[in-house]
Amino acid sequence: MRRSPAPRELPPPLEIECLKSLWRLGESSVRRVQEEMATRRPLTYTTVMTLLERLLKRGRVARRKQ
Repeated sequence: MRRSPAPRELPPPLEIECLKSLWRLGESSVRRVQEEMATRRPLTYTTVMTLLERLLKRGRVARRKQ
């Protein structure tokens, strides 16, 4: 029987880039994170939103809806 892979301690590289952008910006919107990341890697709004959702599910970021 196969074992499940061990949980990753570090997020994947693209999620790390997203986290770095958030650290630079502080509390921010998806659009602002996308704009900040675009200086290094152009990503669509929905891609950044998905990255932030994944980080939220893993408990690495928090969300406040307005």
